[in-house]
Parts: sequence; C-alpha cells; structure tokens
Amino acid sequence: MWHRCYYTWNCRDSGPSGRVVGIDNNLNLIEKARQSHAGIPGLTFEIGDIYNLDYEGQFDIVTSSRVLIWLSDPLKALKAMKSAAKIGGRILVADYNHEKIAWNPQPPSSMLSFYSAYLKWRSDAGMDNSIADHLLEMFKKVGIKEIFVTPQHEVIKRTDLDFQTRIGIWADTASSRGPQMERDGFITEKEYRKAEKEYSEWMFQDAQYLKMYMLAIEGVKLP
Repeated sequence: MWHRCYYTWNCRDSGPSGRVVGIDNNLNLIEKARQSHAGIPGLTFEIGDIYNLDYEGQFDIVTSSRVLIWLSDPLKALKAMKSAAKIGGRILVADYNHEKIAWNPQPPSSMLSFYSAYLKWRSDAGMDNSIADHLLEMFKKVGIKEIFVTPQHEVIKRTDLDFQTRIGIWADTASSRGPQMERDGFITEKEYRKAEKEYSEWMFQDAQYLKMYMLAIEGVKLP
C-alpha cells in the first residue's frame, strides 16, 4: 500500500500473450516482487527510472500510484508516462494531498509537530505535498485528453481488521524518515522518537479514524 513503485501494462494482446511490466528504482523492492510473483506468465519486474521510461508508445495503460508526490519534477515523469503509452492508451495516476490529512481524534502534539516538519522537509526538497489537487492541470499541460478525476481517499477505521497496521504508517514514517530529517536539520532525534512513541500509544488507545486524501486522475493519449 505504501510502497513507492510504478507500473506499466500492455493489454494489446489478450490472455497469455499479454504483457505487464512493473518498474521501480529500488532493487530490493524489485527482487521481492520477482520472488512473490515468480512464474506468472507475461509479468516482469525491472529496475528503471520514471524520468526515462524506455518504452516509447508500447502500452495500453501506464499508471503510477503514490509516486509523483515523491518527485521533484513530477511533470517530467508524467511526460515520460505519456510517451510510454500508445495512441489511444490511458494514463492513470493516483496520489495524495498530504495537507488534507484528517485524524479523529487529533494525535499527540508531538506527532503534529513531526508532521509539520515532515511537510516542510518535503517541500524544501522540491516535493509537492498537495500534488493530488494539481494533477488535473498537469495532465492538461502535457496534452493528455478526456480526463476525469475520481476520489480514492484512503479511510482507516478502528473497526477495520488491519486498523493498527494501516494507521501505524505515521509511526513508521517517524522512525524511517526521522533520521533523514534530523541530518537535514528539520527535527531532533528526541522529537521524532517522542512522536513515534506517543503516536503508537495513541493509535492503540484513542485513535478512531484516519483519512488520507487521494485522487485518481485518468486520461487518454490522442494524436
């Protein structure tokens, strides 16, 4: 759910002659995917760079999920995705607006402070925290047509069987991104460790609901 990855599909040939290619720049994720899905006909996983997709006009569907929000030049990536699609092919992007997150009740102040620092750390690195709400204009800018937008908000409720795992994403983020943010001068070790600890306690004792704002934008590559 939270992995940084992007995929391209070729549906030109149906059934066993179809082709699906999954691409990521992280070798470890690619190796895990290969191990998990070994033996599935027509499915391959490759190391690649979304800025330089080497598949000119090959795919019926080119899609990414939770990827552009991590890029400093998402427009360049979207152009590469469009180039990989054949004429009449579809481009689909699903991504977040991190500025519209909603917790109920509010998590501890230590997590809110961490989250604020996290958004600033991202924006100072050139990443767009609210990219979901900018995708429509980006699609138009690169010449993608017949665009429509679908809300795909990720809602996590205490009654969900996987509630603790899913809502724990922000404790995991404090643990994994905290050291990077500390090195870059956005937070102290004491602050991110406190955020992780108090958020973990909150999610087991008090948390009821989390909504991650997400939109899916789909369009067509036309001549």
